[in-house]
Amino acid sequence: MSRFLREFFRPVTLEGQMIDSLRDTLNVISEDHLNIILKSQGLNEDVKRNDLCEFLPQAFEKDLKSLDGNLIKAFNDIYRGIIDYTKDETYIILKKFTDKGYIFIYTNNDGKYFNYRIPDEICQVFEKLLRL
Repeated sequence: MSRFLREFFRPVTLEGQMIDSLRDTLNVISEDHLNIILKSQGLNEDVKRNDLCEFLPQAFEKDLKSLDGNLIKAFNDIYRGIIDYTKDETYIILKKFTDKGYIFIYTNNDGKYFNYRIPDEICQVFEKLLRL
């Protein structure tokens, strides 16, 4: 990951092994990361992590439906693991959706390697929308 991107995404980046479950991921994120999610979702800081497990998939569906076609395509590409770093839409989705808690970035080897993980609960909502 370039130094710029590493710094840009630092507040919402997790170190270590990727986690599949939204609940498990929310249990390991830092308080600062949690506050970024709450703020970007327009939620009060008193909201509990467990409450977010119910809220985030519903909010994701609403947010996804409000996106234009290029941003939906960018998310679909990330979902499929095909990330085009030459497109602005990729960075818009990554920033917006990492801040909102729909995508989590994991790094290892001191930030030299990174992966994106969309929690299973968010994937299920996306797959449901694809079938419509």
